[in-house]
Amino acid sequence: MDYFKFNRHEIMTAEQRGDILMILNRNLFMDSSLRNDIYGLFDGYYYHGIATRTMTEKNILLEDQLKLTSIYFDIKKQSKK
Repeated sequence: MDYFKFNRHEIMTAEQRGDILMILNRNLFMDSSLRNDIYGLFDGYYYHGIATRTMTEKNILLEDQLKLTSIYFDIKKQSKK
C-alpha cells in the first residue's frame, strides 16, 4: 500500500489523537484493514486512499467519518509545508 511518512509529534495535536482513539473505540465493527491504517497515523504513516475508504465504510458513524476526514486533511496540509 502506498503511504507517506509524517512527523506526528509536529503535525497531530493531542485533541486529534484523542479523537482518533475515541472513534476507533466507538466503531468496533469497521473494516480491520482500515482500522490498521488509522492506527498507522499514530506511527506517522498516512496511507493514500484512507479518506475515501473512511467515507465509504458503512460501519463508521457519519460524524466520525467527517471528523477523521478533517484530521486527514490537516495532516496532508501540514505535511506540505
